[in-house]
Amino acid sequence: MSEIIPYKEQKLEQLSGKELITPEFLMEEPSRFFLAGNVYVGKYNQAGFVIVDTEPGRRPYWIGSDLMSGYSPKEVEEEIKLGVIPEEKKYFYDTTNGMAALRYFAISNSLMNLLEKDPFFTEPMIRKICEDGVLPDDFDEECVLKAGRDPLSEYLDYDKESSNGLSLLVDQLLSPLNERTGSSYAQWTYVMYFPTAAYPVIVPTLETSVQEVVSRFDKFGDKFNIAEDHKDLSVNTQLIK
Repeated sequence: MSEIIPYKEQKLEQLSGKELITPEFLMEEPSRFFLAGNVYVGKYNQAGFVIVDTEPGRRPYWIGSDLMSGYSPKEVEEEIKLGVIPEEKKYFYDTTNGMAALRYFAISNSLMNLLEKDPFFTEPMIRKICEDGVLPDDFDEECVLKAGRDPLSEYLDYDKESSNGLSLLVDQLLSPLNERTGSSYAQWTYVMYFPTAAYPVIVPTLETSVQEVVSRFDKFGDKFNIAEDHKDLSVNTQLIK
């Protein structure tokens, strides 16, 4: 069901979408969302993958703490004229006939509970691992996370039915890890909107970045001897002998 693949000086576990997503699931759920490549798993059963949304709504924006319904093509042009949106990033904002890709990272609640015992191991550190230098500067990605919210529901705030379908897909992809750890997962999710023609450039780059992020968690865990100091933490025995 899985294989161990090399990544730089490390190794990652790679789970195939063909194995994770059952024919029954494909028959029952709409095809708006799909796993772009594979699910990558690290030493501490943290996972990452890319999901593509083939029918994204408008890219949302916030006024204060209120989530707005999103940029229309007209609003994008107005923001460009005002200098708020750079001309060269127009197609990351105008989602007409475009796609969106979600970089999704899952950290088991058992690992999160361990990290949160130290004030230096909380959200800023996790965000740095997920964001710092993993994508080209000309990509325009945003974190889909507001305090106290489910990021997948927030991404589809105005489409509850599709939100349920996306959540079910994520649950399917994480089902082997749930069985291993006996734990639910904290979600760290990022979204990028892009024109369909850019798919061959955007999505493979996001997939590579997912491998990088999962490996960074392994390096972090090794540095602080997590496996040695916390014997009750579920680890990936295929990567930690």
